[in-house]
Parts: sequence; C-alpha cells; structure tokens
Amino acid sequence: MAFDNQMRGHCLVRPIACASMFGKGIVSIFQMLLLALGLASGACVACAGSMGDEAAQWGHDATALATAPLGWKQSDWFWLETGVALTAASSLLDRRLNRQWNGGSGVATFGNAWAFAAPAGAVLFYGMQGLLSDDNRALRTAGTFAEAAAFSVLATGVLKVATGRERPDISGINNGQFHPGNLGDSRTSFPSGHVALAFSVVGVLSAHRQMPWWSAPVAAIAGGATIFARIRDKRHWASDTVAAALIGFGIGNFVGSQRDGSGFRPMMVSDATGVEWRMTF
Repeated sequence: MAFDNQMRGHCLVRPIACASMFGKGIVSIFQMLLLALGLASGACVACAGSMGDEAAQWGHDATALATAPLGWKQSDWFWLETGVALTAASSLLDRRLNRQWNGGSGVATFGNAWAFAAPAGAVLFYGMQGLLSDDNRALRTAGTFAEAAAFSVLATGVLKVATGRERPDISGINNGQFHPGNLGDSRTSFPSGHVALAFSVVGVLSAHRQMPWWSAPVAAIAGGATIFARIRDKRHWASDTVAAALIGFGIGNFVGSQRDGSGFRPMMVSDATGVEWRMTF
C-alpha cells in the first residue's frame, strides 16, 4: 500500500516519467514476444520442407506442456516443490546480492548477450546444417531450440504480468514487493526472461542423446554469467533468476524429451523395502 501511494505521488509529480516507466514494461514484454515469433519463424524457414509437421509438433508440445501436471506422479510434484523451495531460499540473498555487485563487468556483458545469442545461434547452426546437408534431424533440432525458447519467453511473460514484482533498479520507491497484474517496467522483475532463455538451451542439450556430454554443463556455466549479469545490473533479484533458470531448463528439457524421446527425468520409486532414485537420459 505504501508503495502504491508513493507511485501515485510519483506519477502526479512526474507524469511523463511515469508513463515512460509503464511503456518500458510493455516494450520489454513485447521484445520478448518478438524474439519468440522470430525464433518460430526461423524454425519454420529451416523446416520449410515439412512446415506443416513442425507446426503440428509445436501444437502437440504446447498441449502436452499445458496439461502435463494432470498426469504428474509423486516424483514430479516433489521436483516442483523442490524448485519452489530453492526459489524461496534464494530470496534470502536478494538484498545482499543486490548491494554486493556493482560497476562494470565483462562477464556481465557476455551474460546479457548470451541469453539471446545461445538460442538464436543454436537455431541458426542446426538450421543451416540441416539445409546444407539435407539432414532432417538437424532441422528438427533447430525447431526444438526455437520452440523451447519461445515457450520459455511466453511462460515468463505471463508470470511477469501475473506477479508484478518490483525491480531492484527503481531506487527510492522499491522494496521487491509483488503487485499482480502490473505492466510497468518497474514491476516486471519475476522471473527473468533472459535467464529463462539461456537455460532453455541447457534443457534441450540435456534432453538430446546426440549432443556431446559436455555441452549442457558448458551452457549452464554460460547461463550462470547471465544470472550474474541480471543481478549485477539490478534488473532482477536473485530469486527471479533462480526461478527463471528452473523454468527455462524445465521447458527446454520437456520439449527436447517430447521430440527426442529421452531427457533428464529424475524418478522416486518406493516399495516396502525403501526408496530408490532413478535418472533416465
């Protein structure tokens, strides 16, 4: 309530600045949606020979992703609860890390660029490989990276509007509270779209059998630079980035598993003698 009163006063005194802040929020979400559409278009161009099949695959995967919780088992709910717990635990570091990292950083510059370069580069690389060598599997891989990135952008965009969390870079009127339904740039902090994009690539890499074993860990390390960048630039709280990494990885792994039939799936199996953990790849 105090924040809302401050914001109203701020808008009355500086209406142009307030309108600009609201507009930036719309632009930020619009930019993410444009990226999603661009990736989708790139995948369709790459898969021009089977565009109908690719569109049908996206529709199938979107439905499967949206309805997945209806068929979740005990282990699936366990991992969701673990993700929520990790996000909540990381929120204890929100203010400390927000104050700790300041100044210029080459790592942060790389991290911000990686969020967009990773999915776009993967789509371009596999798309060109597929076109030049007439390799349908490479074309489908390009479509997988594009689909995972697009779904991650859409998911984070919906959550940004639904949660309306204050960004840490709005000094004087910000304390990280949530205001559901807000579109102003100062209230689109949770979760981070950049981090979700970076980790959607990690999820896809972890789901595909033909990828080198080291590709997912390397992409995860690069994604860590994106996490650092978003916190250092005071665009996100630590908990925003943790939630986004889990969302991006989960969506990427799910999409990759739908297309490749593999993926990282931790399972908890219990019987009369105890509990067993299994992981399939």
